[in-house]
Amino acid sequence: MFGLIFLGAATYFIYGARDPHWGNAVGQLAGFLAYDLVLLAPFLEHFSAARGGSLVSLIIYVAFLVYSGALASYYLFASNATRIRHAFIGSESLSALDAADADVR
Repeated sequence: MFGLIFLGAATYFIYGARDPHWGNAVGQLAGFLAYDLVLLAPFLEHFSAARGGSLVSLIIYVAFLVYSGALASYYLFASNATRIRHAFIGSESLSALDAADADVR
């Protein structure tokens, strides 16, 4: 089962590389974020038992999980240029939506 998940993810990355646009990146970033959120809590629990080289490896791995999650969160939710709504709304509709937001303020 896990092999099929990884095969599907690899295919999605290849498709995104061949047809690069924001709509393809959204799914990949959301996948990274889900992966990071699922794995972060179990790895944080290992800090009480890790010693020596295992502790160093755990620190490095958790740092990469936090960095990956923060990066995905920024591009999916915080950045005005790449916020997730851009993947679902055309640029014409988006400019009208921004103008409506300005009128409300």
